[in-house]
Amino acid sequence: MEICLVCVRVANRADGTAHARRWHDAAELSYFGEVARDHPVVMGRRTWEALPGGLPGRQNIVLSSQKLAPKGAIHCESLPEALTLVSVLKPARVFLLGGAGLFAKAGSIADRLYVARIGSDEAEIDESAPDIDLRQFALADRIARGDEDRMQIVVEEYKRLRSMH
Repeated sequence: MEICLVCVRVANRADGTAHARRWHDAAELSYFGEVARDHPVVMGRRTWEALPGGLPGRQNIVLSSQKLAPKGAIHCESLPEALTLVSVLKPARVFLLGGAGLFAKAGSIADRLYVARIGSDEAEIDESAPDIDLRQFALADRIARGDEDRMQIVVEEYKRLRSMH
């Protein structure tokens, strides 16, 4: 099972940090909806609360140390617990959607990254995620979205480089 992280980077930010998906762009959401279709998704509580009812057509898992009963989702207290639960479903991939706490725990184990690069500071992104060392990954695909009337978005897919030893 491949572990896939989904994050956003704002191109014009001086710090270049990755950020959680606390914004909504139809082209970006449509792309990730296609990529993650039929695959389970894991997210932190605040990311869950930002989504209206979770993502349809897939198992939604919410991580939180608080006792939750998220409608339409399963609650887990840790990433290892969530990944064990997901492995029973035998999916090809699991998608981790953020926030910062989840990214911090999963950056070192991710097999694949999906990074939406936004060409404007106008996006409402409110939570920083840790930097991920892209030298450990190879760019596998790059797709531009948007037009002159909308914010330009470039979605990059990275695959982790594996040691030959």
